[in-house]
Amino acid sequence: MRFVVVSGAIANKLDQGGEAWVRLSYLLGLRRLGFRVHFLEQIAGAACLNAEGAPCAIEDSAQRAYFQGVMNRFGLASDSTLIPTDDQGTALVSENLAELANSADALLNISGHVAIEPLLRSFRRKVFLDIDPGFTQFWH
Repeated sequence: MRFVVVSGAIANKLDQGGEAWVRLSYLLGLRRLGFRVHFLEQIAGAACLNAEGAPCAIEDSAQRAYFQGVMNRFGLASDSTLIPTDDQGTALVSENLAELANSADALLNISGHVAIEPLLRSFRRKVFLDIDPGFTQFWH
């Protein structure tokens, strides 16, 4: 079975259902076509807020709860990873993530959201999908 990793922003777009649907459309569509899928998202610790809007650890954040809720609802909880990073986008790439990247046939990187260089280098094929060219180009 072919294996595609999709990356994008769900936790980083807290409570923006339309944004979640864009990513879910790729995940669920590829899965329906017979692909095995996995969703990756990186999030900076500084972006994490609790339900009251105060800064908190990622484990206690509204972003993580939203991410897990979306993944659970669509049967993707075991096929998704939220990767915490520091403010410079640095993350420790675990052996599990490197293995995941090495085993994937391709990474579909929506808006270039996953930008962890050691992880990106592990994917054999990378597809950059620019869904909002003006915004994405200014962001990068």
